[in-house]
Amino acid sequence: MSRIMLRRFTKLSAVILRIIVILSPLLSGFIKPALSDVAISTSPQAEIAGPEPQLDFQTLFNFNEDSSTVDTDASVEIRGYIDRFGTDLEDLSATQLNSAGLSQLQLFLVDQLPLSSDQNSRDRQFKRWQLLEQQADYRELHQQLWRVFLDDKSPIKTEVGIRLASSILKYGHPSEARDVYRRLLAWPDIQEGVIRQARYGIIQTFFAQEYFEDASLAAHTFETAYRPDQPSWKLLKAQIAISLDQPNEAIASLSGVVSPTADLWRTFAQWLNSDLSDPEALHQLGLISVPSANRNLKVLRQAMIAQIGVSSEYAELRARAIEFLIKSEAPVPSFFNFDLKPSLLAAYADIAENVLKNRGIKKTEKDRAWRLVLHGKNIDILHRRALGIFLNRVSNDSEESFTSYEWLVENCAEDGSDFLLPVFFGEEGILEKFQNLDDGVLVLLVDWALRQSDVALAANLQSHIDSPPPGINIDAWTLRSARIQVLGGNPELGASQLVTWFSAAEKLSRGSLDRAMQIVFDLQFLGEHEIVIQLFREMAHLIRTAEQKKEFFYWMAQSWAGLGDYPRAAIYYLESASLTGESDLLWRQSAFYKAGQSLEDASYYSDAKKVYTMLLGNSSDPKMLAKLQYRLAQIQLAEIHRDKP
Repeated sequence: MSRIMLRRFTKLSAVILRIIVILSPLLSGFIKPALSDVAISTSPQAEIAGPEPQLDFQTLFNFNEDSSTVDTDASVEIRGYIDRFGTDLEDLSATQLNSAGLSQLQLFLVDQLPLSSDQNSRDRQFKRWQLLEQQADYRELHQQLWRVFLDDKSPIKTEVGIRLASSILKYGHPSEARDVYRRLLAWPDIQEGVIRQARYGIIQTFFAQEYFEDASLAAHTFETAYRPDQPSWKLLKAQIAISLDQPNEAIASLSGVVSPTADLWRTFAQWLNSDLSDPEALHQLGLISVPSANRNLKVLRQAMIAQIGVSSEYAELRARAIEFLIKSEAPVPSFFNFDLKPSLLAAYADIAENVLKNRGIKKTEKDRAWRLVLHGKNIDILHRRALGIFLNRVSNDSEESFTSYEWLVENCAEDGSDFLLPVFFGEEGILEKFQNLDDGVLVLLVDWALRQSDVALAANLQSHIDSPPPGINIDAWTLRSARIQVLGGNPELGASQLVTWFSAAEKLSRGSLDRAMQIVFDLQFLGEHEIVIQLFREMAHLIRTAEQKKEFFYWMAQSWAGLGDYPRAAIYYLESASLTGESDLLWRQSAFYKAGQSLEDASYYSDAKKVYTMLLGNSSDPKMLAKLQYRLAQIQLAEIHRDKP
């Protein structure tokens, strides 16, 4: 840029800056957000002031001299040099996306950016599949892979076939994966490497489905053909051997393989082969260094511990292992030969008997044992849990049986074992179904479900509670119960509880009425406007003040509008506006504006224009004026369109 052009540019910039300074008070009204629809609250949403323009900023130009020049390098050193840069998507750095693991945004970029000079469409496609896998969007991933796999003209169909089958197997559908592998094997002129991968994959699908005989037969044929010696192959072969109760073959297969996975399986095979005793095997498993991030290996080790530690002296170790497996929700292979829930009860029973024996308490001394469960200070949390469950299960006298499980809920919460509560209680619970629990336990379980954000479960539990706990305010209890039901997917039940409460109440405190309205707002948010209208009718006799009446009609109008009955909605909005005092002009303005909208939605354009025009004459807010003028212009266009032949 020449010096003359630079001088002209700086003078022009100065003029523009001065114009912005002069116009900023006028422009600020348009920078602020326009009046939005009223949010669900007990009063209309106030307008929020937008940020004022920041005009005191540094530039590279000096406006105080007639001949402006660019600052020297020294003057900008404090700000640092900036290389020439672009502003398109391809010019931006993806470092933040990569470091934050934002695979969805990365996928967006993959589909938006043009190919760079060192990329081709195949690389782009593989990147897209990689990102879909990171998102665990297997449905979309498999659809894309299937399209390429079934395309006879695709040059990468065999490579895609292997990838597709492997992903399907990982996703948990071994039969479908085997179908893909077999399709590959049926193709003519397939490369030997693809044949080998497909046959290996078929063995993996047999093992995943626990078709161990088929897996063993296919493995023998595969080994004869290829003589594989990779560690992954030896591990698979060892697992097949263990599943068929052939620990000797497993030990031989793992010879020379060094890894945490191989060490776990080797130890387990040696125990199966009686080369290691129970304590030796458990000790050796504990010495194996399992990476903290490897969840699968953690699960595998705990499953082995649960299988090996079957004697009563290892009951605590076994119980902790089974609790870990329950928490991880990982499937346990059938050849480990134990069912988690019954095995956990058996471990608890062994722990309880050990505790009683060590403390010198006889099984017949149930009161003493229960005192240890409920009030014992020097007893491990797991021991207390196991002893209490044991005592409850062995009691044959219903009067002696400690039927309340409040202590168990609190016990599980104390050591972070809340994940066990669905194991103990519910339709598939090993202790009691929900409907058989007393109200005190159910109240605690409702709180637990709410902490887990499982409102549907909380609603189910709440429905089994017959009455509020002693000392609980009935109004507060009804409001809590109704809201849980509404948010838990049972709006009719929640509303019926409110109707019963409204019918029996002569009056409500302001706080109770506000909380009842919050449930109404929940129902409006969920689109249950018919229920809302019914609730408004039932609670009308509880309205005592003009302020409450004003709000009552406004929110009633919201639901009539939600039902599409716009004329009726307009009437209720207008009634709310007429009840508004001079001290709350914002509410009045909002009610009139919403009435105008409802009239416009009902195609009552003449009436809508009157309401908007009335507001136009009574408002000085630039934003509101602009919005009203826009609405009037829209009505004019709608009338022209309607009147056209």
